[in-house]
Amino acid sequence: GHIIECKSVQRIIKNIYGIEGKVSYPTFNNNFNIKKVRKKELLKYNIFKNFILGSGRIIRQKRFDYLIKAFAGLQNSDLQLVLAGVYDKNEKRNLEDLARRYQKKVLFLGSLDLEELIKLYNLAELIVLTCPKEWFGIVPIESMACGTPVVAWKDNMGPEESIIEGANGF
Repeated sequence: GHIIECKSVQRIIKNIYGIEGKVSYPTFNNNFNIKKVRKKELLKYNIFKNFILGSGRIIRQKRFDYLIKAFAGLQNSDLQLVLAGVYDKNEKRNLEDLARRYQKKVLFLGSLDLEELIKLYNLAELIVLTCPKEWFGIVPIESMACGTPVVAWKDNMGPEESIIEGANGF
């Protein structure tokens, strides 16, 4: 039999290829959990206030431009926008240009070690998964394991299999 990562992908594979498969959700690192972290531990990253986090590979497909545009639309926000993850240099330049157009500062942290990433997940106000039609998505379950809500697309795909509306995300 075929092993498939989530129900939405199972549906796609069955519709396109006629192949049946059994869902086996991806595992994640159990170090992602709720920890006592002091906000001052993030000062070294120039994080001085409450923040929204975008995490993962910062590539065009993941659509972090949507997050910058949404962040720019927040009225009287005292939040900081932080992006963490390995980034494509061209995409980072595009996102920086977009942020300048909206007159918003975006903090790009690049790739972090696991311990630092877990601190960010624990201290963020929320994590935003910007990629439409994401298959399962590890970012939401890592975030929820750290007690931080997730905002993702409601597009009948993977994140809807882990996010409970209003309980651990939206």
